[in-house]
Amino acid sequence: MKFPAFHISAAIILGLSAGTSAAETRTIPVGVSVDHASLQRHGDYMNVDLSLDFSKLRVESNRAVLLTPSIINGSDTLKLPAVGIYGRVRYYQYQRNSPGMISGADETVIRASELPDSLHYSQIIPYADWMNGSSVYLDRSDFGCCRKLLAEAPFEGPYGYFGYFTPKWVYVRPQGNGEKHRELSGSAFIDFPVDQTVIYPEYRRNTTELAKIQAT
Repeated sequence: MKFPAFHISAAIILGLSAGTSAAETRTIPVGVSVDHASLQRHGDYMNVDLSLDFSKLRVESNRAVLLTPSIINGSDTLKLPAVGIYGRVRYYQYQRNSPGMISGADETVIRASELPDSLHYSQIIPYADWMNGSSVYLDRSDFGCCRKLLAEAPFEGPYGYFGYFTPKWVYVRPQGNGEKHRELSGSAFIDFPVDQTVIYPEYRRNTTELAKIQAT
């Protein structure tokens, strides 16, 4: 009678243990908050600014955390370059092995031992019409050895809503110039033979002086 009772008890304990392990695998402590977010259009480009707070983030030596901002509007999504925070073991493992870090060459790489309390994230991307009314979301993924995905979770959002862009027409009244006054003056010195008033173009310097009058 006692043996079956002990056997059932052991099975219950094993079941609880397995359930706890599975829950830990699916759940990620957030550890990151977004203090500020903005999307601003400048002509043909969109500027994305995020202020990330890492003060509560802890990354184990054999783990890596990947934070990926995305611009989302309905079914349209654009993933931006990620921020990777690497524990000591994972950092050297990814550095030694090709093709490098988790998300590629555009990734912002931070070692966990050098993790700042906050990070200013900024990206300039080509603007598209579907971005009107879009927002920024931030996903977190945790990795272990050999790029094995251990868990992933989207952050609460949205952040940095971008309202519909409407150009504004500005009318500028032209300034009047007022009344204009223009003056033109000049002088020419004509030589006359003694006791004569007839102008001789070839006389002395008359050719040069008469040319001044004609030019004016």
